[in-house]
Amino acid sequence: LKATFLLSPLQQECAELTVELGLPSIFRSCLVASDLEVSVKNTGNLIAESVILAVVKPYQMDLLSSTPPLAAQSGDTLYFALGDLPPLTESIVKLKVKTSCNYFLFEQTLCFEAFAYTLIPCQATFPPASEIKLSAQCLGDTAVRFMLKNIGDAPTQSPHDYTLIRNEDVLNKASFSLGAQQSMTVDVPADAATYRMEATKFDDGTLTATAIESCAGLTPGLITAFWLDKGPLDYDFDCREVLGSFDPNQKTAVPAGAGDEHAIVPNRPLEYTIDFQNTGTDTAFRVLLRDVLPPGLDINTFRPGFASHPYTWEIRGADTLEVLFFPIALPDSNVNEPASHGFFSFTIGQGPDLPDGSILENKASIIFDFNPPIVTNTVRHTIRELLIVRVGEPKELEVLWRVLGNPMHQMATFQAKAFIAGAKRFELYDAAGRMVRSVHFEGQQYEFQRGGLPEGVYFFRISSLQGAAFTGKIIVGGD
Repeated sequence: LKATFLLSPLQQECAELTVELGLPSIFRSCLVASDLEVSVKNTGNLIAESVILAVVKPYQMDLLSSTPPLAAQSGDTLYFALGDLPPLTESIVKLKVKTSCNYFLFEQTLCFEAFAYTLIPCQATFPPASEIKLSAQCLGDTAVRFMLKNIGDAPTQSPHDYTLIRNEDVLNKASFSLGAQQSMTVDVPADAATYRMEATKFDDGTLTATAIESCAGLTPGLITAFWLDKGPLDYDFDCREVLGSFDPNQKTAVPAGAGDEHAIVPNRPLEYTIDFQNTGTDTAFRVLLRDVLPPGLDINTFRPGFASHPYTWEIRGADTLEVLFFPIALPDSNVNEPASHGFFSFTIGQGPDLPDGSILENKASIIFDFNPPIVTNTVRHTIRELLIVRVGEPKELEVLWRVLGNPMHQMATFQAKAFIAGAKRFELYDAAGRMVRSVHFEGQQYEFQRGGLPEGVYFFRISSLQGAAFTGKIIVGGD
């Protein structure tokens, strides 16, 4: 792989670590493993001694293997000893993970964190400053709590604001000030919605953001619809949805964008992933990806990212990205389905200050050996200065359901805690993530009959026309 080094503008001699997570476009069910990659670069001008990389995995994911092997583990935090990193060198950690079969994770978003440090830190000095860090947690099934903490060594100086968003609606905007190491909390009721907070991070107006889902239910797909705060250079954070079947030859983007027009704010980068699969009848020895980038993207900001196989890349002309996997020996899906897949990801910035309403459309061509190209779907984004225009009371909330008879023998009853209009859908999945029952129903109660269902642990999902969903576990016992 070709490493790209963005030199840090250090004013003194120092090591400077840069961390970048590489994730696949989606996570799969517990039957399919996923490969991850973490890059640690020293972009400084001195040796980074005794470098440690920490990777925080979701508790719903299991680590299958890693290269290099683990140095230590504390809960869900994995530690890797990388040794010394001279200036302008890179160390790559590879992980193979799999979602746990103990949880129903379909359409949930799982996030990884990674940060690096050295046992002999740089003695750089900086003037006192404030820095706001956001975090969010579910307080059982009753509330969502956001915490704003000033982790800096000085009080906030300029006006700081936060914006609280429920799904795609603004609930509240407010100003705040915090002294050094002070914190404050903001609580909202848990109602199956995805909640997001954006806040002023530094005194210069830079923003930070965090989001949370699955508090008392699930509204899927909204964490990756908006931009994610990647944090400082030595830290990275990234998320993906857990999905089932998908088009093996596709292009996706993070952020995906909000609403039907996939709206994104200007001046923030996009991370694209091109997935491909050899569904032919023989091994593919050469794969070429060709992507004509739209004029609204700044080709000078292109950075190659995580990929499934070694590759070379070049920009042809003013706007055409070509990525070549050769040699690759990609088996066909009939011979080895897991190994027949590949992908390539890259990050690119927008052109500066794109006008409101600008449209970015992008698709890629995939050429196996010298066969006719396969054209992916078109990824579309619309630039919006203000993504959220509805401020005030939220729409009618999607209320939860109570389950009567769990564990069950022959029947369980699902009752709404308050009136929910319209049709609903009940889905049941086994421990491997396979759908075994799907029923549409009306009214405020659904009686689930066991029928010939074997004993075991199952996961249910009740969704409404409004899009929110209630998920949980049900145990089917003996007769």
